[in-house]
Amino acid sequence: MKNLFFIFVFSFVGSLLTHAKPNRPDALLPVVSDPDIEELAREIAAVFEQGSCAHVIGSRLGYPVISVACDTAYREQDRTAILDRVFRRGARLDREETSFARYNGSYLYSFTYRTIAETRRLFVKLHFRNSFYLYKNPLNTGRVAILIDELDDVSDLVRWQSLGLKLSYAVIPFKEDSAELAARIREYRQGLWLSLSLNPLEMSGDIAGTLKVSDVLEQGVLPQYIKSSLDALGPTDGVSDRNSREFFANLAALRALFAELKQSGIDSFFDTARNPGITALETARIMSLKANRADFVLKNCGSRLDLAARLHRLTKDKPALSVLVHSKDKACYAALKRSKKNLSRNNLELISVKDLP
Repeated sequence: MKNLFFIFVFSFVGSLLTHAKPNRPDALLPVVSDPDIEELAREIAAVFEQGSCAHVIGSRLGYPVISVACDTAYREQDRTAILDRVFRRGARLDREETSFARYNGSYLYSFTYRTIAETRRLFVKLHFRNSFYLYKNPLNTGRVAILIDELDDVSDLVRWQSLGLKLSYAVIPFKEDSAELAARIREYRQGLWLSLSLNPLEMSGDIAGTLKVSDVLEQGVLPQYIKSSLDALGPTDGVSDRNSREFFANLAALRALFAELKQSGIDSFFDTARNPGITALETARIMSLKANRADFVLKNCGSRLDLAARLHRLTKDKPALSVLVHSKDKACYAALKRSKKNLSRNNLELISVKDLP
């Protein structure tokens, strides 16, 4: 990460710093001690994935300057976490300024805090490069993540791979081709997800039984089932659901599922069910999993479907669009093949599902 700072220009907006003179004590601010700037800088960098950021501390006109440079995305929840860390020191946000390119961006935050002697300033400068998503970046539109769902056959994988596009695949475990599929997807450097069935009968292995969701919880079936499912594929980007309607209707089961996924080292969940009134997505996020849901299910693709144009319309108001398509759907494969050349013409960029904000 040290090399990152050779390209990071630690500069500030002159107007802010030029006028950064001590103000009279603000009666609305609590009286606090000067914060430990090094500790705060480490906390800010720790908001992001380990190893993706580096920081330096400087000063201008007697006020501390925390500069953080990252090779990662900057999402709204990251911003909230950073502001929270500063607010806990008794500071107030005065200004936020931004500068963007498509994959790079800078954010300048100016804070005020009050000591017993005076009102002081604190500046935090964030710089991001090679970022698939940046908070409030107007250039963040046009990205599409496609998940090929319920993959269980090598021939289907080869067909989708023949498109030469960035794709992600949700593989069904315990099938004849499962291990080979996982190995090939990793070799192709595509996204690999575990397509996890949440049918209680499949969890128990007793297809002829009458196991209910409540029985799964009472009998402790879930931990071993998740472990064996993950072991069947090896390292994955995350887990997506399958046969989940009954399971998702049980909040206790949802919480048990996500707790077990976290315990197993899984930090990403993709909700393919899209069942109205079901809180799987929200519950996953509350439990600190990165969770996304299919924005658009691709099916019933006719021969006249202009898929590139349709995706372009859907991405206009979204930083990234998630698309779900079944691995056996040859009509939608053909539609995507026809539209392949028009993707770039419509300013569309395919990304991995794991890179969704």
